[in-house]
Amino acid sequence: MLGATPKLLTRLNMSNSLNLTSLAVTALRNKMPGLLYLDMSEMKLVQTCFEWITEGCTQLQVLILSKCENLDDDALMRIGAKCLHLQKIIGTSKSTSKIGV
Repeated sequence: MLGATPKLLTRLNMSNSLNLTSLAVTALRNKMPGLLYLDMSEMKLVQTCFEWITEGCTQLQVLILSKCENLDDDALMRIGAKCLHLQKIIGTSKSTSKIGV
């Protein structure tokens, strides 16, 4: 479903989607130039998911990654380097305290 309308989608809230696997998140790898807001709070994400976000969602302005277990410095640096329109990122993980930019 996500792959069918990537240019029309501006907001996506996937928070608390505990039954989604990393494979389901691969749709974010497709070019989604209209996506400005993405909430993936409380999801079990692997490092590859953060790469997929940076590949397909380069116009993001708001990214919420609260309580993501694998959110680390490398993921944040990758996101910051590729999502140049990002105005706000909120994230927490087991190994980091609250992050807000």
